[in-house]
Amino acid sequence: MNWLAVYTNPGCDLSVRDQLKDFETLCLVYRTTVCHARKVRPVIMPLFPRYLFAKAPFHEINRTRGVNQVLQGPDGPLTVPDSVILELALRGDPEGFVDVDPKVEEMRFKRGEQVRVQAGPFMGFLAVVDIDKSGPVRVWIDSFGQRVRASFERSDLEQASP
Repeated sequence: MNWLAVYTNPGCDLSVRDQLKDFETLCLVYRTTVCHARKVRPVIMPLFPRYLFAKAPFHEINRTRGVNQVLQGPDGPLTVPDSVILELALRGDPEGFVDVDPKVEEMRFKRGEQVRVQAGPFMGFLAVVDIDKSGPVRVWIDSFGQRVRASFERSDLEQASP
Protein backbone atom coordinates (compact mmCIF):
# COMPACT_ATOMS: atom_id res chain seq x y z
CA MET A 1 0.00 0.00 0.00
CA ASN A 2 1.24 3.49 -0.86
CA TRP A 3 0.85 6.86 0.82
CA LEU A 4 -1.77 8.98 -0.93
CA ALA A 5 -2.34 12.75 -0.72
CA VAL A 6 -5.92 13.51 0.33
CA TYR A 7 -7.71 16.81 -0.28
CA THR A 8 -10.51 17.33 2.25
CA ASN A 9 -13.53 19.57 2.45
CA PRO A 10 -12.95 22.81 4.42
CA GLY A 11 -12.47 22.16 8.12
CA CYS A 12 -12.60 18.36 7.74
CA ASP A 13 -8.86 17.54 8.01
CA LEU A 14 -8.96 16.26 11.58
CA SER A 15 -12.32 14.52 11.15
CA VAL A 16 -11.05 12.60 8.12
CA ARG A 17 -7.88 11.67 10.03
CA ASP A 18 -10.00 10.34 12.90
CA GLN A 19 -12.27 8.36 10.58
CA LEU A 20 -9.24 6.68 9.00
CA LYS A 21 -7.96 5.55 12.42
CA ASP A 22 -7.55 1.94 11.22
CA PHE A 23 -4.90 3.12 8.74
CA GLU A 24 -1.69 5.12 8.93
CA THR A 25 -2.31 8.84 8.45
CA LEU A 26 -0.24 11.98 8.71
CA CYS A 27 -1.92 15.30 9.43
CA LEU A 28 0.52 17.71 11.06
CA VAL A 29 -1.10 20.26 13.37
CA TYR A 30 -0.07 23.16 15.60
CA ARG A 31 -1.51 24.98 18.59
CA THR A 32 -2.49 28.61 18.30
CA THR A 33 -5.15 30.99 19.56
CA VAL A 34 -8.03 32.59 17.72
CA CYS A 35 -10.02 35.65 18.61
CA HIS A 36 -13.68 35.48 17.71
CA ALA A 37 -16.55 37.51 19.15
CA ARG A 38 -14.14 39.18 21.58
CA LYS A 39 -13.10 35.83 23.02
CA VAL A 40 -9.64 34.34 22.74
CA ARG A 41 -9.46 30.56 22.78
CA PRO A 42 -6.81 27.96 22.05
CA VAL A 43 -7.30 25.86 18.92
CA ILE A 44 -5.54 23.13 16.99
CA MET A 45 -4.96 24.04 13.34
CA PRO A 46 -3.69 21.85 10.49
CA LEU A 47 -0.25 22.80 9.20
CA PHE A 48 -1.44 22.09 5.63
CA PRO A 49 -5.10 23.12 5.63
CA ARG A 50 -7.35 20.69 3.72
CA TYR A 51 -4.53 18.19 3.08
CA LEU A 52 -3.46 15.02 4.80
CA PHE A 53 -1.64 11.85 3.84
CA ALA A 54 -3.05 8.35 4.26
CA LYS A 55 -1.67 4.86 3.71
CA ALA A 56 -4.98 3.19 2.97
CA PRO A 57 -6.81 1.66 0.02
CA PHE A 58 -8.08 4.26 -2.44
CA HIS A 59 -11.72 3.18 -2.08
CA GLU A 60 -11.54 3.46 1.74
CA ILE A 61 -10.23 7.01 1.54
CA ASN A 62 -12.56 8.08 -1.25
CA ARG A 63 -15.71 7.02 0.62
CA THR A 64 -14.70 8.72 3.87
CA ARG A 65 -17.01 11.55 4.89
CA GLY A 66 -15.23 14.90 4.46
CA VAL A 67 -12.89 13.80 1.66
CA ASN A 68 -13.12 16.00 -1.42
CA GLN A 69 -10.74 13.89 -3.51
CA VAL A 70 -7.58 11.86 -3.57
CA LEU A 71 -5.03 13.78 -5.64
CA GLN A 72 -4.82 12.24 -9.10
CA GLY A 73 -2.33 12.12 -11.91
CA PRO A 74 -2.83 10.91 -15.48
CA ASP A 75 -2.20 7.32 -14.35
CA GLY A 76 -4.38 7.32 -11.24
CA PRO A 77 -3.86 8.40 -7.62
CA LEU A 78 -0.62 10.26 -6.91
CA THR A 79 1.58 8.39 -4.47
CA VAL A 80 3.82 10.14 -1.99
CA PRO A 81 7.25 8.55 -1.40
CA ASP A 82 7.88 7.09 2.07
CA SER A 83 10.95 9.34 2.39
CA VAL A 84 8.78 12.47 2.06
CA ILE A 85 6.31 11.19 4.67
CA LEU A 86 9.19 10.31 7.02
CA GLU A 87 10.72 13.78 6.60
CA LEU A 88 7.38 15.45 7.37
CA ALA A 89 6.65 13.12 10.31
CA LEU A 90 10.03 13.92 11.88
CA ARG A 91 8.99 17.58 12.09
CA GLY A 92 6.18 16.70 14.50
CA ASP A 93 5.86 14.80 17.76
CA PRO A 94 4.20 11.33 17.88
CA GLU A 95 0.74 12.95 17.95
CA GLY A 96 1.56 15.11 14.89
CA PHE A 97 2.02 18.43 16.73
CA VAL A 98 4.57 20.81 15.24
CA ASP A 99 6.12 23.63 17.23
CA VAL A 100 5.39 26.91 15.50
CA ASP A 101 7.92 29.60 16.22
CA PRO A 102 6.15 32.21 18.40
CA LYS A 103 7.90 34.91 16.40
CA VAL A 104 6.01 33.72 13.32
CA GLU A 105 2.72 34.07 15.18
CA GLU A 106 3.69 37.58 16.30
CA MET A 107 4.39 38.57 12.67
CA ARG A 108 0.72 38.39 11.81
CA PHE A 109 -1.06 41.64 11.18
CA LYS A 110 -4.08 42.60 13.23
CA ARG A 111 -7.47 43.37 11.74
CA GLY A 112 -7.77 47.11 11.14
CA GLU A 113 -3.99 47.63 11.15
CA GLN A 114 -2.64 49.93 8.46
CA VAL A 115 0.02 48.43 6.18
CA ARG A 116 1.97 49.55 3.13
CA VAL A 117 2.15 47.38 -0.01
CA GLN A 118 5.77 46.68 -0.99
CA ALA A 119 5.37 44.94 -4.37
CA GLY A 120 3.14 44.67 -7.42
CA PRO A 121 0.86 47.23 -9.06
CA PHE A 122 -0.27 48.60 -5.68
CA MET A 123 3.31 49.20 -4.47
CA GLY A 124 3.36 52.17 -2.10
CA PHE A 125 -0.39 52.10 -1.47
CA LEU A 126 -1.70 52.06 2.08
CA ALA A 127 -4.13 49.29 2.98
CA VAL A 128 -6.14 48.19 5.99
CA VAL A 129 -5.88 44.54 7.07
CA ASP A 130 -9.11 42.58 6.92
CA ILE A 131 -7.96 38.99 7.56
CA ASP A 132 -4.51 37.55 8.31
CA LYS A 133 -4.74 33.81 8.86
CA SER A 134 -2.84 31.13 7.01
CA GLY A 135 -2.19 32.02 3.39
CA PRO A 136 -2.43 35.43 1.75
CA VAL A 137 -3.36 38.48 3.82
CA ARG A 138 -6.66 40.06 2.77
CA VAL A 139 -6.73 43.85 2.88
CA TRP A 140 -8.86 46.81 1.83
CA ILE A 141 -7.22 49.42 -0.43
CA ASP A 142 -8.63 52.86 -1.25
CA SER A 143 -8.10 53.09 -4.99
CA PHE A 144 -9.49 55.91 -7.11
CA GLY A 145 -12.18 56.73 -4.58
CA GLN A 146 -13.36 53.14 -4.14
CA ARG A 147 -12.59 50.56 -1.50
CA VAL A 148 -11.15 47.43 -3.13
CA ARG A 149 -10.43 44.10 -1.46
CA ALA A 150 -7.11 42.52 -2.41
CA SER A 151 -4.87 39.70 -1.22
CA PHE A 152 -1.11 39.86 -0.75
CA GLU A 153 1.61 37.60 0.54
CA ARG A 154 2.68 38.66 4.03
CA SER A 155 6.19 39.38 2.71
CA ASP A 156 4.73 41.99 0.33
CA LEU A 157 3.34 44.06 3.23
CA GLU A 158 4.91 46.07 6.00
CA GLN A 159 3.48 47.99 8.91
CA ALA A 160 2.78 51.57 7.93
CA SER A 161 4.58 54.21 9.93
CA PRO A 162 2.22 56.14 12.21
